[in-house]
Amino acid sequence: MRNFTLVLLCICMYTNNYAQSHLQAENAFGGTATDRAYSIRQTKDGGYIVAGSTTSNNGQVHGNHAPGEPDYWVVKLSRTGSIQWQKCLGGAFDEVAFSIQQTTDGGYVVAGEASSVNGQVVGNHGLLDVWVVKLDSSGNIAWSKAFGGSNNDFATSVSQTKDGGYIVAGGTNSNDGNVTGHHGSTATSDYWLIKLDASGNMQWQKTYGGSNGDIAMSAIQTKDGGYIVGGNSNSTNGDVTNVHDSIYGDAWIIKTDKLGNIQWQKAYGGSDYEQANSIQQTNDGNYIAAGWTRSNNGDVSGNHGNYDFWVIKIDTVGNLKWQKCLGGSNGDLAYGIEQTTDNGYIVAGGTTSTDGQVTGLHGTDEDFWVTKLDASGNLQWQQALGSNQFEEARSVDQTKDGGYVVAGWTGFANNNNGDVTGTHGDYDMWIVKLSANAHTISTQNISIQKNLQFILSPNPVNDFIRLNIISDKPSVLLQIINSNGNIVQQQTISINKNTNVFIDVSKLHTGVYRATIFAGKDITSAQFIKN
Repeated sequence: MRNFTLVLLCICMYTNNYAQSHLQAENAFGGTATDRAYSIRQTKDGGYIVAGSTTSNNGQVHGNHAPGEPDYWVVKLSRTGSIQWQKCLGGAFDEVAFSIQQTTDGGYVVAGEASSVNGQVVGNHGLLDVWVVKLDSSGNIAWSKAFGGSNNDFATSVSQTKDGGYIVAGGTNSNDGNVTGHHGSTATSDYWLIKLDASGNMQWQKTYGGSNGDIAMSAIQTKDGGYIVGGNSNSTNGDVTNVHDSIYGDAWIIKTDKLGNIQWQKAYGGSDYEQANSIQQTNDGNYIAAGWTRSNNGDVSGNHGNYDFWVIKIDTVGNLKWQKCLGGSNGDLAYGIEQTTDNGYIVAGGTTSTDGQVTGLHGTDEDFWVTKLDASGNLQWQQALGSNQFEEARSVDQTKDGGYVVAGWTGFANNNNGDVTGTHGDYDMWIVKLSANAHTISTQNISIQKNLQFILSPNPVNDFIRLNIISDKPSVLLQIINSNGNIVQQQTISINKNTNVFIDVSKLHTGVYRATIFAGKDITSAQFIKN
């Protein structure tokens, strides 16, 4: 098991291409059954709070209320990645936690779904309910509340609001109990937004949608006191307008006032399937959302094949500012996004691709895939993390040291290989700590040596890269190296102190490359992406 205190444990160097890993440390947590992490946040003490589910009752898991059935599993980690405490929350049936946040009093709020009518679950209305639990700083229950009706109701997101209460988002198939205003039949879900006070009492609730399926995946309070909510809708009526595909649906984003009244709503997508899984307000007052797309028309361009990560930036009234497709020819699914301190973005999810913008997949199954974007959505770096089995990342958070922590799960079977160590059985929670600094791919990539400089643009590139080279040598050698360390293009360039040259790279396959320039004893390089 790699410890979070180590500065850098895994530096993966390809011959000649200087590829560097961001992996600092990783830990697998669980027992012999199934343990998954859906949400992680760094805490005020520099540690981490993790929420998900467990069907184990051995190993690192204690207190499961019905082993073999999932409980909420909440794990508090120290800054070094060791367990400080863990709690199983639930009853005799299924409970799964999808979202957690530290609260201003040093405790935690966690939300998901519950089907139990006993144990720690009180007041279930029928089938699945939204279950919100407030914990103190040691993980003891301060209060818990079940919300819903006679059909299925679930929460995907919870966060504390400025008044000390909470906003909860998810979906509902009910139109009774705590739920009013459902737009379709009980066979289809609506977005469900619930505002709670500091004690967990419902202040108001709103349903949004049409006669088809609408599921909210993420909601936060905005600077004006309202709320921004993202998810998926394939409705074409009710609150929903201009959906591009009524079978699979679009990413649907709604902006409400402080009482949950819709101020605007927009559907984003193409002729296939789009979904927004994570949404945030950005420092400029606009919004960033991440999820997936399977289209390559409408609002979507640049799809690499099948599902891609889809990142969209929208303005304060929902107009699309830019969009980016990230991935390869197989499936690439984004679940978490966060704006970073440099005004860029960190995005995490899963990939099964081995081409396009994805390098380093560990097997034929899914890996964690983490991508760092600049403020304009251009890819700076990417990393696939995993084993020869299955890994999926569901949550990402930037840490106080400028790095990142990513949570999800790893399995199935004994998968102590690749980046994964210390597994306990079936699926385990898998927590990965990444460093802030490694080789990056900038929109304008500048490399400097004492007597040698060059600027590479544009990046990503389609047909030609422009190199502005400054050297005191009469000529330099350019090598273009692929991700396997092979020289795929080479030429000598004559220099007259400051030289601009255009290099034809149109015959290169899509992927990540490194341009390296040799001038006598000086050497410098920069990465670029070929579209």
